[in-house]
Amino acid sequence: MRQSWKRIRIIGQRPSRAVMERQSSISAGYGGRLLGALATDRFYLGIEPNSSQIRGFERMQRAIRKEGFQLPDTRFVHGAAEQCLTELPARFADLVYSSPPFFNWERYSNGALQSFKRYPTFDQWQSNFLYPVIKHSFRILRKGGFMAINVTNGNRRPSQVEIRSIAEACKFTEVATYPVVFPKVPYLHPRDGKSVKQELLMIFQK
Repeated sequence: MRQSWKRIRIIGQRPSRAVMERQSSISAGYGGRLLGALATDRFYLGIEPNSSQIRGFERMQRAIRKEGFQLPDTRFVHGAAEQCLTELPARFADLVYSSPPFFNWERYSNGALQSFKRYPTFDQWQSNFLYPVIKHSFRILRKGGFMAINVTNGNRRPSQVEIRSIAEACKFTEVATYPVVFPKVPYLHPRDGKSVKQELLMIFQK
């Protein structure tokens, strides 16, 4: 474990040294983004509506510390991102990133704070969740900071076009889009028998 963790740290530090000191994840998810942030040795703020996920983040950090590693400062906020972001100060972060819940496709829980529960139609979800999240991401970023958003490369919404439209309306400049490959979790993606899926990572700058 020690050897693989060192390898992650080397990869993670190369881009982070030059461009960011503070990272914020809008939808912290299952902890993959936290793990990547820990490898960069930078402050990480994760917003997550599911309290059990936050307990999982804390267990992850305890397990890593037990192996003798010193971790950067982290903060987890339990709440709805569209509300929590309004409480953060302007120019707070260098990087904001998220893999949005693709409206009602990814359901982490049935809790009342889940965005698909709060906004049951896509139009409601886009207007009351996605747009405010992107707008406040622009506000909390420092000048020159980046927003990275993962979108599906298929029919799931929001689409690449929808994300681009909102980001541009919020004064972001799109700088790149990268194809990314994710391993599939069999119990979540049993449909076609493939071991990986390809999605997109859209990068915007303030």
